Amino acid sequence: MDNPYRGNGLRPSVSAAIALFLIAAVAALTVAQEASLEAKVDEYLAPYLEMGNFCGVVLIGGGDDVLLCKGYGTADYEKGTPVTAESRFQIGSLGKQFTAACIMQLVEQGVMSVDDSLSKYISDYVHAKRITLHNLLCHTSGLPMDFPDDGGEGGFRERLNRQELLFEPGTRFNYSNVGYRLLYLLTYVGSGINPDQYLQQNIFARAGMTSTVFDEGGDEVPDAAVGYLLQFGGPADVEGYVGRQIGATYSTARDMFAWVKAFMGGKIVSAENRDRMLTPNLNDYGYAWFIEEREGGPLISHAGRMPGFSCNLKHMVGSCVTVVVMSNIANTPMRRISADVLAIATGGDYVVPKAYRAVTVDINALGGAVGTYLADDGTQLIVSLAPEFIVLTYVPEGNTAPREELPWYTLYPAARDRFFCKDFDGQLE
Repeated sequence: MDNPYRGNGLRPSVSAAIALFLIAAVAALTVAQEASLEAKVDEYLAPYLEMGNFCGVVLIGGGDDVLLCKGYGTADYEKGTPVTAESRFQIGSLGKQFTAACIMQLVEQGVMSVDDSLSKYISDYVHAKRITLHNLLCHTSGLPMDFPDDGGEGGFRERLNRQELLFEPGTRFNYSNVGYRLLYLLTYVGSGINPDQYLQQNIFARAGMTSTVFDEGGDEVPDAAVGYLLQFGGPADVEGYVGRQIGATYSTARDMFAWVKAFMGGKIVSAENRDRMLTPNLNDYGYAWFIEEREGGPLISHAGRMPGFSCNLKHMVGSCVTVVVMSNIANTPMRRISADVLAIATGGDYVVPKAYRAVTVDINALGGAVGTYLADDGTQLIVSLAPEFIVLTYVPEGNTAPREELPWYTLYPAARDRFFCKDFDGQLE
């Protein structure tokens, strides 16, 4: 039997109509999803905005698409500039991912091997034979987090040679900014190119990161947010405490999303070396990524912190959901916010925080609260006074890390003998 639609043009019209309907339906669904995401994120962040301990950008990506990228709060209180989706933030340790990728590119070129000891590249370093590139990449080198505050006498190499290792390389995990600073310098040894130029040509350009820049100390960085520390009286510009962070890397949420897509898509390193970077070692740390096994696939993430800034990047490998949160408030509860935004994006459980209000109390009158408190589960809570605020340090039972490496939180007085923390719900009495 002949097809009654053949040759009369009806089938193409019907097919086209169906196709147009499906495209419109998908577009409407996407818009609805994005609107729902924005509404949920707005509701979730409202208490933090009311308390003043979040200003920044939230990005949620699905696959190759940006589902939400929105600025909240103030980028510069003196000028009254609002945060926008294009605002630049200092990214701190998120830059470790770029450094690790540079090293792996040099490995692909046959210039380096992660099994090489440092003696191959810097023979005058006293511990060079004991440490491999792998140790540096996954923080098992035995180097400290940072050099002791000894006045900074001498250059990097001199201070490195004075520093004793904390343990035999490969036996323990100890997060080390010193180790990644060394890897950054080794980029020059392997490539013969200034590390900043190498990053620009081989990381930022490949990923299409057009808004990521280094602060060279000349003109102000365009669209850069000012970094703040939240105190009792409100946000304080950190430059008054630490000065301008020359050499810091500034980026945007969209650029960090572009980085994730390029890295996962094989534009930065080969699939084999990408997977090697995402293979967990001690403390579930790969090469500049924390890896957490979850239902549906690994969650890879990293945080970044600089004076006045805090950020976090999360990517669900299986579902290709990406979350980038950047803030210009140093003591933003970034870990909780980024985890809850990911839960919003993936349909998980989260709790909208409660907004507490602080009362005005003379900081000198709070000395009676200072001390060490022991909880029933063995946790220690250390309360101490800083120049402008009161600080809670959380010490888990069995902790061996130095106190300066432990998380600390600002306490705000709800009454003379009752305090709350903007990082979590509840009050302390």
